[in-house]
Amino acid sequence: TIKRGDPIAAANDEGKFALVTTDGYGRPLTSFDYDMIECKHHTSFYSCYKMINGELQCGLLNKYGKEIIPCEMDTIWDIHNNIIIVDKNDKYGLYTTFGLYIPPMYNEIEPDEAGFLLVQKGNEWGYISEQGDFIHEDDEETLDHTTILALYPEW
Repeated sequence: TIKRGDPIAAANDEGKFALVTTDGYGRPLTSFDYDMIECKHHTSFYSCYKMINGELQCGLLNKYGKEIIPCEMDTIWDIHNNIIIVDKNDKYGLYTTFGLYIPPMYNEIEPDEAGFLLVQKGNEWGYISEQGDFIHEDDEETLDHTTILALYPEW
């Protein structure tokens, strides 16, 4: 399901996909470089896929056709609380709907018992601020005065 007026994926004669407008002109917003493009449900984003060296890689497009996550990820996960987790080569990163992109650099990403996003960087565990800063899990002073990302906010 897409919102009225949002672009859709279209294929050319070679079977390559682009994101195109639905304004009656079908203007391509991307080049016809993708092996598949699909709407990411409940968002205004589109998952894009390319076969590179025999492996399927994925990325994320916004509704204007801009590649906001490079099409070189192994997996792009579903959205939770405005956060989309990505992984590449067993490292994790994320994209938030408010525009924060952190390339895959974390060994682990998981929610803590309160739903906050807990990450492992090297041998250290910590949290990510809304600005993308890593805050060590024992830095209570900073954590008390910083908004951190949460996958599952407490109600």
